[in-house]
Amino acid sequence: MLKFYKQTQKKSFVLSFWFNNRNDYYIVGSYPNIRCKDVEKKCLELAETHQDDRGIWIKNPNETRADEKRLIEKPDTTITAGKSINEAIEDYCKGGFEKDYKFGNRTSKSCNTWFRYMAGYNKRQSLIEFEDDDSGPAVVKFIPNKHLRIVAPKDWTDLFRKFPCGSGILKDRIYYNKRKKKTYTIPASTNKAIYDTDLGKSLIEDLKTGDIERWLKDISSYSVKEEYLKVFITLWIWARKRGWLGTNPGLCPITLETVYVKKEIRKESIYTDTAINLKELEVFHECSEELSHQFPFKAELHQLMVVTGLRKQEALKLKKS
Repeated sequence: MLKFYKQTQKKSFVLSFWFNNRNDYYIVGSYPNIRCKDVEKKCLELAETHQDDRGIWIKNPNETRADEKRLIEKPDTTITAGKSINEAIEDYCKGGFEKDYKFGNRTSKSCNTWFRYMAGYNKRQSLIEFEDDDSGPAVVKFIPNKHLRIVAPKDWTDLFRKFPCGSGILKDRIYYNKRKKKTYTIPASTNKAIYDTDLGKSLIEDLKTGDIERWLKDISSYSVKEEYLKVFITLWIWARKRGWLGTNPGLCPITLETVYVKKEIRKESIYTDTAINLKELEVFHECSEELSHQFPFKAELHQLMVVTGLRKQEALKLKKS
């Protein structure tokens, strides 16, 4: 029916319906903003969604209208960002080489290792250095390469701009010995950077264990393959932290257990499970004292490491205080 309000002087189309044993009213729309055809269309929609096959009202349209104002449909956050592995590498470097699950950033030694596998074996590696801060995490330092006549990069973006993907890969070195009149070749490492390969251009969310197994076939040794695996795990976790994998990425599919790496027989080191006796320790200290004038810091450092059992990186961070 078309209802007329005396106070507001407005006309509205009102639908009368019977729900839960009582009569109720539903305002379809105000005239002339809504016409008869629109009213008919709206009533047919309500009949399909709020009535059963017999025409009995099973839902209150007024509650539906209130829920439409109260509730908002949640956007689909499971959609990934579509970032490549190379983009994850660049962003991870800019983020300061953050640890996977623990708080803080990596030390200089770990940063050197991670960057070599991510974007090393390349001339870009000669433009950066990592130094340990007093608090522990590493600090990156950009340096020039006088041999290549390249100025120091301003930041990470400038570094990857100078050497983009596939540019500056280290190759075999060939040099000529004038005295022996021979040509020598120093072969380049068989290892490769993730950033300079086709795998780096693929999506980080599509990274599968089989892709990594095929990619690791040409890597030099079993221990290096394990290090590459850890780098891939770090990049996946970083992409999850950044929200690039959506809100339901699941557990990391790349682990040392899920990725098959053919184990190799390791050569036993002569220093494994060995110790020096007191007589050899006295010889070590005597030699260190004799060489202390030539190596005034290294000699005492080695003595400190032998006496205390500290690792080199720990001993270098000690302060006088």
